[in-house]
Amino acid sequence: MIVQLPDIKGSTRGRRWQVVIATATALALITGTAWAADFYNMVPNPNYDRVCTKGDKYGSGNVCRSDNAYWTVFRENSLESAEKTRVATVLKEQYGPTALEVHLVSDPVWTGDNETDLIFAEGDVPGSYEGMSWCDDPLELHTCDQHMVRIQAGSYSNGMICHEAGHAVGLLHGQNADPPVSNTHHQLGCMKTPVPSDAVLGSVNADHINAAY
Repeated sequence: MIVQLPDIKGSTRGRRWQVVIATATALALITGTAWAADFYNMVPNPNYDRVCTKGDKYGSGNVCRSDNAYWTVFRENSLESAEKTRVATVLKEQYGPTALEVHLVSDPVWTGDNETDLIFAEGDVPGSYEGMSWCDDPLELHTCDQHMVRIQAGSYSNGMICHEAGHAVGLLHGQNADPPVSNTHHQLGCMKTPVPSDAVLGSVNADHINAAY
């Protein structure tokens, strides 16, 4: 399969990303992964090469990747029982079949080398957003030791859970993909914005996760 890259001759950064994407594509072909995407919406890429920074519920910080594939997840008591069940179902059904190993934990770890990777909470987020994810403990370059997700009451849909979890593993909106595409592109799955309530991860996002982890 031939991947069309932008004309970036003379750019060291551009050549580096040609190698990164070509290597990921070759790996996908070797392992039998079907790459039919028109874009690459994973951190990092030539259109989104930002260093991981600490964020908050107001939208500061950058999108980062989890630092490992052994993905530990805690659901705070601010979630209702049905919401906790929905989080577990979405993560196991959508992310479980990928290279990530989803492990729900009953007690979170907030500090040290074994921090819980992803914390779900319910609460207000700013503006017209229904959910927000951010890195609470950035590591070097593009990885984060612990991500936080906050989703408003009444907005814990399958699509929203999948979307915010996607950001926590490094998936991006269409405008930040390489090359950029519409935020509603049909191959974005639950990473579309606005987020369809019944959206699923989809094969393209799954392929990108498998190549990254």
